[in-house]
Amino acid sequence: MVTIRRYPVPADSYNPNGPLNDLMRSQLEHFVEVAKRLPPQLQVNVPVPSADDAPAASRFIAAVTQQLMSVKKSPIRLVKKPAAKTQTPGLAIAASAEPSKSPRTGPKKKTSSKSKTRSQSK
Repeated sequence: MVTIRRYPVPADSYNPNGPLNDLMRSQLEHFVEVAKRLPPQLQVNVPVPSADDAPAASRFIAAVTQQLMSVKKSPIRLVKKPAAKTQTPGLAIAASAEPSKSPRTGPKKKTSSKSKTRSQSK
């Protein structure tokens, strides 16, 4: 088995007070829309922050996520497929009064035309 080396992350690579990058800005916009659509009893009491305030944006995203995770999901119900309808033996609906011709059985016979031989002149 191959060993994958993982190098330590430098301590100065994360700046919690730094500006938001594009991914975090789009995530904040998404969570603002999600917060608007929450039911009134789950509305978040945290005001919507500006994209320039990174700590406030993080707190807002965490609060909305906590509200979403607190919603109890209903269990999944498995539903059986409906049984296939089987045809019951019986009379045909569109039965005719006249008997029908019996269908041919086997392959269709080809009629061959024999060429007439010419009679020889005497």
